[in-house]
Amino acid sequence: MKSVKNDDGKTKAKRSGVGYSSKQGETFNVTAYLENKKTRNDQIKILVDICCNFFTSKEWTADKEVLQIILESSLLPLLESAFRNGSWLDMAKEAPVYHSYMGKSNCC
Repeated sequence: MKSVKNDDGKTKAKRSGVGYSSKQGETFNVTAYLENKKTRNDQIKILVDICCNFFTSKEWTADKEVLQIILESSLLPLLESAFRNGSWLDMAKEAPVYHSYMGKSNCC
């Protein structure tokens, strides 16, 4: 980076290229991004599997109040968003998560 003096006399590092990051001097860490994405997907998969197991339990049946709570929750928009925004390639890359989504849509 080149340094440039402002009108105030302060030296400021001039940035080159087109960047959309607000963080100067930091580079994009691909490994950290992929680890965070894997962790997030694992958490989503676990939560969806828990919900599916909860709804398919033979010891418990949901009444109308629980059904209404589920319909008003963010669960259905989450499933809708996952299926609408994912291409087959995206689904193949994150197969365990989408497998859980499919199981969830099957058990309700």
